[in-house]
Amino acid sequence: MTKKECQISSCKYFDTAYENNCRLDRCKYTAKGKPLEGKLKSSTIADVIASLSEDELLEFSQEIGTSSIYEEEPVGVREFILSPDYLDMQADGRVWEENIRTLESIFSGKYSEAYILGGIGMGKSTISSLAALYGVYRIIILKNPHSIYRMVANSPIELVILSINEQLAKDIIFTYALNACMNSQFFKRKEYAPNPDIKSRLQFPKNISIVPLSGSKTAGISRNVILGLMDEASFYTSTQSGDKAQMQYSNLSRRIKSRFEKSGIPDSVLKGLLISVSSPCNENDFMETTFKEKKDNPNVFLKRFTSFEVRNIGEYSTKGFWYCCSCRKIVGDDHIRKGKDIVIPNKHELK
Repeated sequence: MTKKECQISSCKYFDTAYENNCRLDRCKYTAKGKPLEGKLKSSTIADVIASLSEDELLEFSQEIGTSSIYEEEPVGVREFILSPDYLDMQADGRVWEENIRTLESIFSGKYSEAYILGGIGMGKSTISSLAALYGVYRIIILKNPHSIYRMVANSPIELVILSINEQLAKDIIFTYALNACMNSQFFKRKEYAPNPDIKSRLQFPKNISIVPLSGSKTAGISRNVILGLMDEASFYTSTQSGDKAQMQYSNLSRRIKSRFEKSGIPDSVLKGLLISVSSPCNENDFMETTFKEKKDNPNVFLKRFTSFEVRNIGEYSTKGFWYCCSCRKIVGDDHIRKGKDIVIPNKHELK
């Protein structure tokens, strides 16, 4: 029945979602004593959308949009690194298992920043290079990345590699990424291959590029940086105006957040990411300070390890000894564990 037909001027069962505006199948207050059935209206898509809250609408748009925004279904870090269809690093063991797990954590979607601190030989440059290539992969398979990120059509989307100087950035991480890219079946495909005529950077289709830069405080200014890699961040020199690594971090962080951490971007899409890797320098350097300041931040990934933790002590020809990180001394097998104990190869023991 309609509101006018109902004999009760105010009824809690009156509902416009029902054809006859009454949720009761039988009502004693029917017009002229005739019982009427109330059945749900046929809902249109517009009705459904109109009934959703803002959070529900965002979730709904992400669900229906995810399957259509990619040219092909994205694969995870591990498959991208090891599969013959992508980088094909399975056969010769060019990447350590621990480094794959580290990259899986970094790209889990939980973090906006990552800091890797470790000694020589633990694969820091490998982690950075693979992070750059996986970042390109996740962006380039989008049908229209500029539309997804709400950017001006065909404007640059850059993954930048910063080091102490530009030449060092080119010689290490960029060269590793270039070689891995040239040997990749995925990046040999015409629609994803970098431009062979451009040598200063890896220039991919859709105006996506990996760019090596110096670690100067102005290196990232005016760039659309979606992923920043700060190599050997502990060794950026300080100036009278402040710590260069901190200034570079601030510049990159602002650009990443303003351009690629916008609301409404589907969860499956790579958002801005800032990765810093370095060997330790001193207890007050940029990396050590960052580890102390951000140890409780859930949006920051922190990892500190040695080369022999990554490579597995079994690869060393000599046996090892136990070192207690809490006690800061060599301990025996009978030591009561109060913190993290690590096995160090005998070759590293100071005599």
